Parts: sequence; C-alpha cells; structure tokens
Amino acid sequence: MKRDGKIGGISTKEIVGRLFNAPNTAIGLGYGTVGTAVGDIAHDLGLRRGPRPQTIKRGSRTEFVNNPFGGVSAITLGETTTYRGNP
Repeated sequence: MKRDGKIGGISTKEIVGRLFNAPNTAIGLGYGTVGTAVGDIAHDLGLRRGPRPQTIKRGSRTEFVNNPFGGVSAITLGETTTYRGNP
C-alpha cells in the first residue's frame, strides 16, 4: 500500500465500502439475473412486448435494463441497478 491510501489506484475507503456492500451486491446480481431470465421467457412466449432485457457493465456497476423486476422505475441493490425500462 502506498502512502496516499490507495491500492492499485483504488482508495482503501472504497475497497472497504465495496466489501461491506458485497452481500447487497450479491442479492442484486441474483435479483437482476432472475428478472432477466423471466423477461426473456416472457418475450419468447409473446407475453411481453418491447426490447429484450439486457445486462450492462458500467465501471464497477452492473445495470439490468428492460427488466420486468425493475419496480415502478428502478431498484438499486449494492452495486447493481435493475431498471424497468432503459434509462
């Protein structure tokens, strides 16, 4: 570790925050993945119109878009966000 409090360009505070938030991120990944699978099946059966669900990686975040589990607009769990539409 350098004297500036960074490991590999990431601050130790950010590392601790990510570790503390890891259980929420794991729940969010499971929630978004199941929603994507349900959305794909519904789309294939013709029960859902519009674009298919997608998973997008942006930096350290994972975003699930066009997901039927997105609530009214979006749900954030840890480092994941599940959107009903596509922001």
